[in-house]
This record gives sequence, structure tokens and C-alpha cells, in this order.
Amino acid sequence: MGSELAETYKEIGITDLEDAIKIFLLYILALGEIAHYRENRVIIRLHRSWECEAAMKHNVKELTPYFEKGAVAVFLEKFIGRKMSVHEIKCLAKGDPY
Repeated sequence: MGSELAETYKEIGITDLEDAIKIFLLYILALGEIAHYRENRVIIRLHRSWECEAAMKHNVKELTPYFEKGAVAVFLEKFIGRKMSVHEIKCLAKGDPY
């Protein structure tokens, strides 16, 4: 999913990474925002992650959004053309606010 979206965005002329991330967040239906944006570090905050909410329903108390994390990583890597590292810091399932 992330790879194809990155290619499509480039094909239609989206060249700014910050704009691309905003559009990507809308596409994956996560209520997300860019909390911090610098050339070498981007912090994306997802609200109401479906993976975290599913984990909470089943009393899982740990970091959970592997699909979303992977989709973001692949999207960023494909869009900018280099390997990216994506880390989840906070999660609803472990009691964080987002």
C-alpha cells in the first residue's frame, strides 16, 4: 500500500514530503497529524489507531500498530528514496493519550 501511494503521489506531482505525509494520513483513515517536522526527523501522531483500539478491546497493554508503522515506513522510504526507521513511542493500548 505505502509503496504504490508514494509512486502515485510522485506521478501526480506531489514533491513536498510534508504535504505527502498529510495526504497519506488522510488516505489511511487515521486521524493523524505531523507533530514535529525537520529534515532528519518527523514525528507523526496518530489518533484513534484501529490497531491500538483493537488491542485495547482484547486487553493488550503494549505497542501494537505494526501494520500502520510498516505502511508509514514503506511510504516514506518510497517517497524520498532511502531507508527510513519508524518507531512507535506511545500507544493507546498502553495507556498513553494517543
